[in-house]
Amino acid sequence: MQADGWLDARRKTLRLQQLDRGLGPLRAAGNLPRPQRGWLRAVREAVEILEPRAWDFRRGCLDALRAADQADIRPLLAFARS
Repeated sequence: MQADGWLDARRKTLRLQQLDRGLGPLRAAGNLPRPQRGWLRAVREAVEILEPRAWDFRRGCLDALRAADQADIRPLLAFARS
């Protein structure tokens, strides 16, 4: 019984060490100053700033796909086969 307790303690210690190593990079976030108006508002404002750019990117991708769909690929295939 005692050996099992020792093994459980070793597993627990190992798991805590792994967790500590995994969370290490996030500790630096604790040193960041809190936004004056709060985290939720800061994230909401960041999303509002980035959202139009994301739509522009999506629109550009769709335009490129439409142009590729409309392009005649026969010359490209002929070139690739030569």
